[in-house]
Amino acid sequence: MTRLRISIKTLSPLYAGALKPYGSFLETHAQISGALLRGAVAQKTLPDCAAPEFINNHEACEVKDICPFYYLITGVEFPTCSVAEGGRPTESPLRTMVTCKAAPGFTAQSTTQDPRHGVYDALLDHLAFTEWRRFGRIPTKLPRQRCAACQAPLEPFTRRYVKEASERYHAAAALRTRRMTHVGINRSRETAERGLLFSVQAIAESTHFVGRMTVPTSWDGNRVTEFQNTLSSITRLGGEQTYGLGRVEITVREEDDIGEDVPARISMFNETFKEVWRQYTFEFPPREPEGDYLSIDLLTPALLTSPDGTPTVQLTVDMLTMRAEELGYSDLPPVEPVIYRDASDRMHPLMFTAPMVVGGWSAAWGLPKRTALAAVGGSVYIFRTEHIGPWYEALAMIEAHGLGDRREEGFGAVRVCDPFHREVEAQ
Repeated sequence: MTRLRISIKTLSPLYAGALKPYGSFLETHAQISGALLRGAVAQKTLPDCAAPEFINNHEACEVKDICPFYYLITGVEFPTCSVAEGGRPTESPLRTMVTCKAAPGFTAQSTTQDPRHGVYDALLDHLAFTEWRRFGRIPTKLPRQRCAACQAPLEPFTRRYVKEASERYHAAAALRTRRMTHVGINRSRETAERGLLFSVQAIAESTHFVGRMTVPTSWDGNRVTEFQNTLSSITRLGGEQTYGLGRVEITVREEDDIGEDVPARISMFNETFKEVWRQYTFEFPPREPEGDYLSIDLLTPALLTSPDGTPTVQLTVDMLTMRAEELGYSDLPPVEPVIYRDASDRMHPLMFTAPMVVGGWSAAWGLPKRTALAAVGGSVYIFRTEHIGPWYEALAMIEAHGLGDRREEGFGAVRVCDPFHREVEAQ
């Protein structure tokens, strides 16, 4: 697999698009979505369309295979680029990350005047508690509910964060933005419309973004180079460009450091789980967990649909298996979701997620995109299998190409067994 690292530097304020929250005020997204990159590549390559008579129906074109607009867009999962600090991209907070309510934040940023009691991941505690109950045992303790340092309640950690080279973490700085007010134009007179003002929030200049993507496996070296050159030639992104917004500088190179691979992450995830598991029983020797566990973590919102087409925020075994089959992996060992029982003795899959609505604007059609239900970025889903080995390669491909709908717009980026799940003590 060929992986690319896309670095974007804003040379002027950039409006990354968002819904209008109220009145004439436009709020920007904090990330550069895959849809913006995809639209910019389309705008660059469309003038070179090999058969302009098919410009509104490319699938019917007989020469589409030699048309850059078609082969550099179709089947390409453009990444969502996040703000970077020191060349390292910031990470979306997982919904299992918690921190002290009285002194929130990473200990690396703690000072005498502003103490921080740390951030840790609660997933493995909840998983151990749930699985001991599944075996019919009464766990010896509950998952942690209060800060170990001051006994204050815990709350979700919701800020983006950065993993340093020293394996420590710190919360990312707040995104710098600009607010600009403009006069609306009367389209019939092409002059300023009296009393019509609107305000635009934009990402500040000199902000750096980084995204990673995997190119289609069918591409050869020449196609990859052409794609890199096309991305590097983009000079503007986002909306409100007629007001001077959106000037960018893009650098693309092949990714060398991909970090821990999927088998290593799954192995260390399970080793840490076994350590947490033993804390929930007095049995000696303690009963070992059955099989191997893995988490699927959403790095960006995902548009998930059940087999009958119903939108959902739950990632099921059928969805995971179907995605693996789409990528060429069949006859895989069965996996199952981790199940817990609520107070009414009803069974539910153990997952940490929430719904959101996504939309957008199609510059090509001049119309709003259809709104859709999505699972929020940072969602966590837990599965178990007796035979993890055959799944390694399939999971690596799912991680490389994502899952769910509209992946070409940056939705559905995932990571298997995020390393932060192993941070069971405050960091």
